Amino acid sequence: MDRRDVLRLGAAGAAALTLDPLTMVDEQAAWEPPPVLSDHILDSVEAVLNATLQLDDAVGPHRALDIAAAQYRTAASLVSGCSESDRLRPRLLGLRSNLARFVGWLWFNLGRYPQAAAAYEQALDDAHEAEDSALAAFTLCQASHLATWRGHGRRGVDHGVAAQEWAAQTGDPRLRAYAADVTARAFAATGRRRECLDLLDSLTRSHGAPVEPVESPAYFYDDGLAISTRGLCLLNLGETAAAVNALTDGIDGISAGFTRNRAFNSVDLAAAHLRAGSIEAAADAAGTAAQLTATNRSPRLVAMLSTVRAGMQPWQDSAPVLELDARLRGYRLPAPVSSRT
Repeated sequence: MDRRDVLRLGAAGAAALTLDPLTMVDEQAAWEPPPVLSDHILDSVEAVLNATLQLDDAVGPHRALDIAAAQYRTAASLVSGCSESDRLRPRLLGLRSNLARFVGWLWFNLGRYPQAAAAYEQALDDAHEAEDSALAAFTLCQASHLATWRGHGRRGVDHGVAAQEWAAQTGDPRLRAYAADVTARAFAATGRRRECLDLLDSLTRSHGAPVEPVESPAYFYDDGLAISTRGLCLLNLGETAAAVNALTDGIDGISAGFTRNRAFNSVDLAAAHLRAGSIEAAADAAGTAAQLTATNRSPRLVAMLSTVRAGMQPWQDSAPVLELDARLRGYRLPAPVSSRT
């Protein structure tokens, strides 16, 4: 990767990460009173949110953050002008909750974990005030994922178990499955094999049957992701061969629109092959991950791919790893310089 490209990307990333969208204020609009609340206004904000969710799924958090932050500020302004008795207040609080949760998710994928945690707290407060069990469950799912990712597996269990409790109050099997998924990850991170596998079995025993309804906060959750999570958990539990099998199956079931999920599956598969000593297969899976990461450049994803590539250093001059490095450079992703002259 050219040094000027690294500096340019680094500068752009640093600029994006210096702002906190939950506290940013539009100075031109700050003095203006909020508009009179209507269903049409909330419909418009929700439409933008849904489109931005799909943008993040496809191309990553950098391009979605500014839009989500602006919509959060719009919702916050509307809340400030909404009376306690307004019939639209619960819906508005739920919308602000979902926007704060989404901003937290974007911060998570940008590697700004304290900001993500703070956003999730705001989202959970609004979800509970709105008495929206689905949003409370969804927020707790992502808070569990964040905690486990940061190495706080027991806290991940706490959030995951709470998410399952709230999800059980909804009629949404997709959301209930996602709550079980993140709890299984947390159990795996804390070495609780039996509890983890019991939850994974509940997710995958109907492999091949779509999870309904489609209209769900956890709209992205599908059978492929369930299988992929099983592979990741098995890898964390030290069951490498079974992890390879599950992760190989997982990517075929993840919808093509969810680029980041497919990329993480490929990174995890590369890590599993590497642990099994299959360097050629590891490099091939990492190459697939690189191709997907070139589209969805989540810093969290880039960091995981770099970690897997670093594990290949003992074979850095082998043909598969040299080919991988060429692909990484072609996609302008971090690649070490080979010692081959």
